[in-house]
Amino acid sequence: MRKQEKRLRSKNELQSNGSVDFSTDKHLHDLRESLVSARENIKITQTNKLSFRLLLPLLISTVLILLLLVILKPYIIGLVSYEVSYEKELYFNDTINLDFTSSSEYEWKVNNLGNIQSIKLFGQLQNNTKARVYIENEGIKYLIFDTDMINLTPSLQKITALATKEDKDKDDKNKTENKDKDEKIPISETINITIPINETINATPIINETIQNETFYNQTINLTQPIINGTINISQNISQPVNNKSITIKLEYNKDTPYDEDNDGSELLTNAIDFTVENSHFNWNVDKSKLCTRWEIYSIDAYKSTTACYGNNECCALINLQPSRSDWNEPFYLAYNSFGATYNNIVSAQIVYANYSLEGIDIVSSSWSNLSAVFKEEGLLSFEGVCIETCVLFNFNKSSYNLIVEVDNGKIILNNINYAVSQLKESIAPQLIKNISNYVINKGRNITINLGEHFKNVDDNTIFTYFKIDNITIVFENNIAVILLDKDFVGIGFTFITANKSDSLVTSNLFSITVTNITTNVTPNLILRKRDFMLDEDIDGDFEYLTKQELIKETKWKDEYEIYEEKPEKRETESNLLKEKIEQEQKFSTQAETSAKKQKKKFVKANDTIEPLIYDDKGDLTPIEPEIEELREGKFKIKLPRQRAFRAGKYTLKLELVKDGVTYTQQQDFTWGVLAININKSIYLPNDDSFIGIAVLDDSGKVVCNADLTLTIKNPLNETTTLTTSNNEIKISSECDVLGITELPDYYATYSVGGVGTYLMNLTAVTQNGVRSVQDNFTVQSNVAFDVARKGPTRVYPIVPYRINFTVNANDDYSGPIIEYVPSSFVITPQSDIIVNDVGDAKQIIWITDLAKGSTYNIGYEFDAPDISPEFYVLGPLEIGVFKEARQWQIANDQPPPVINTSIEGLLVYGEEGDARPRYRIWNGTTLSVELTMPITGPINWTVVKASNKKNEVIAVMVNSSGALLMT
Repeated sequence: MRKQEKRLRSKNELQSNGSVDFSTDKHLHDLRESLVSARENIKITQTNKLSFRLLLPLLISTVLILLLLVILKPYIIGLVSYEVSYEKELYFNDTINLDFTSSSEYEWKVNNLGNIQSIKLFGQLQNNTKARVYIENEGIKYLIFDTDMINLTPSLQKITALATKEDKDKDDKNKTENKDKDEKIPISETINITIPINETINATPIINETIQNETFYNQTINLTQPIINGTINISQNISQPVNNKSITIKLEYNKDTPYDEDNDGSELLTNAIDFTVENSHFNWNVDKSKLCTRWEIYSIDAYKSTTACYGNNECCALINLQPSRSDWNEPFYLAYNSFGATYNNIVSAQIVYANYSLEGIDIVSSSWSNLSAVFKEEGLLSFEGVCIETCVLFNFNKSSYNLIVEVDNGKIILNNINYAVSQLKESIAPQLIKNISNYVINKGRNITINLGEHFKNVDDNTIFTYFKIDNITIVFENNIAVILLDKDFVGIGFTFITANKSDSLVTSNLFSITVTNITTNVTPNLILRKRDFMLDEDIDGDFEYLTKQELIKETKWKDEYEIYEEKPEKRETESNLLKEKIEQEQKFSTQAETSAKKQKKKFVKANDTIEPLIYDDKGDLTPIEPEIEELREGKFKIKLPRQRAFRAGKYTLKLELVKDGVTYTQQQDFTWGVLAININKSIYLPNDDSFIGIAVLDDSGKVVCNADLTLTIKNPLNETTTLTTSNNEIKISSECDVLGITELPDYYATYSVGGVGTYLMNLTAVTQNGVRSVQDNFTVQSNVAFDVARKGPTRVYPIVPYRINFTVNANDDYSGPIIEYVPSSFVITPQSDIIVNDVGDAKQIIWITDLAKGSTYNIGYEFDAPDISPEFYVLGPLEIGVFKEARQWQIANDQPPPVINTSIEGLLVYGEEGDARPRYRIWNGTTLSVELTMPITGPINWTVVKASNKKNEVIAVMVNSSGALLMT
């Protein structure tokens, strides 16, 4: 009702502004004068951040100001009022990179100010080092790190705090270390490396259209004309050969050499790691003189790649490199600082076969394969996320602190400080942060302006108005302004927009709206294939502003454009020939031509620009980078790539087209990831029982527990089974409303599969946001190389770790890696049987296995998701050789516990025998909070305090995890 009254008030104000004739300079002058006058009349009183100890002086000052206002009666349009509230915890990482061999102090200047909730250290230390690190606040020292309180042994590579695990911001890139179970700290030794390792590398960018990663292709190009003046004229006649050649690469650490003798990819800074691809397989009698190996070294620490090529000169030239070695299978030696190598690296290799002859060009490439390469100093141990007395902090809100480092012997290196901050949020007057551009609009159309891009500190309490002009009306809905034109109006108008909030207002710049009468029939049309998308789907859509009829009229239509029409007029055989023609033309396009056809974020041509913008349900612009591909003149494909870590919910795709100086806009709403389906197998065997887990989220990405669900499953015989919540065939978990640790999916059902084929699923949810519907499927096969069942959470409580477990029934023998993929922001608990690598936006979890046919194996890992909520993650697919899960696993991140701030007066901590983690409630002086769980693992020690009944003293007794009493 209040919002409706504000809209009516805004409308009445608009009607009272009157009309302005812009045909004379006088009216323009008057408009500018009124704009300047409005700005000059705004007097804003600003204050700094308020603390509780300043409240009394502030109240006294406010009373005095009000008395002065009554006496002097100044003309004040607005005062600024602040409403202070705590935001959710934010996690930051400040880099230190300092070595300490003796006791010292260091001033830490905090990069992100606020109320610090926890502090954790990351670094390294030499064997047998004795050191402690404190932080000082208000004259009190707090212990962060103490070697005497952590069990350090020479076999450890990494130490993690017993009190808490590291919480990472998903965008924070930390160094990745090899976690191979066989990795040991090498004994000091000196090895003379005689191999040439400081090579000159031609780092010219790789031409992607020549060699495509992880795909095989063979082509024969028929030369129908002779070579003239050194130029080969190639006809359009391109045919595919009958044989299907393939290369299976086998990248290994080189065995039986003095380098990396353990073959674990880990060495001292003074040694080298050697790699080989000589055991790779070719399915034909290959001429090995025409092979080359492309090596790429990616530094995880420096985020840079260096590329080299070994082998045939013409083959290396194909990828725009000069050969560094003459043989393709020569061992590749990597030392620290060679090929850009740093402490942590990923070495990748790809084998290419290139045969140039008069009969044609034959090109075959393997997939990429990669291994890790880690260099380290002698006897150096790493530690992550260590906190002792700084896991939970109070009253830490300064801009700098003293770190006190005490070193008895040895050396300690402090790399990073990770800290959680609860920042203060101030509600203040609106501000203009970006001028509004001049707009050119075609007659009879309208345009929208997102005012959130131009004004800061606007919300539901903000009222927008504008300076009224003839023939043009501006309507406001939330933070969106819609410019409406009178029928047949052509001309120009000038206006400005005012944002008014709590008697404080700000005005925009003066901008023009030009209405033209353009003869070209530009008809923008944005089409999304559906409205609701699953999180593991790309968002695909088409944008067209020139129709087929318009191109025919302008004699610009081509036959091959027909394949991009919704209803092609060509027959299927003709369409296939047109597709082949386009594909062949694309293969011989230059890199510049390919780049011009497909662009990211913004598509720019000579007279046109297309910019897709993605907004969340609050109207905030997201960092998602769309891909825009030109299909033909006037028609484009818009793609929003799927994300591994993402906030599910409702989104708006707004597309702005600027053509010949005229701006057009189109927008469509869609949901992404609000419905999730997990099944325990991606591929079933006939007559298996399936377990189906379901999550439902609202438009903001929060869990919904009262949705009406209908799941229809259609088998290969077109027989349909319908499961619903109303008939209790889809069950609602009793733990759904619990914002904490839960093992059950929010909704779940069982289904017995039948025969072989594809089973189609359609899930519909009725929520307070409306009706949502997604489609999914699973497969039943008569046999499968590996029968994989996955068990894990559908929703996680972000401050505690969870496990994903796999049961693998091997129907074939297999020796090699099993690979799982998780978002790069996940923290993986070290295990002796896994290797963890960072690859792009994902982490690889690798088991080196030897599976025997007919046996069953159980593997798994523990992960800790970032403390960000709401958030959605995609895991998998699991890979075993050429086998790959047919679908991915989806997880929603639950809300974190309440932020602990200075208003807390106490904590009640308790537990029972056998509890893995203590439970606690927060006391605010009046009531206790709901039960929460401490984010710690390991043995629990309790301190019991008792008053003596004979003496005026208190006795404190420590009860350790074994039940023994220790006096303090």
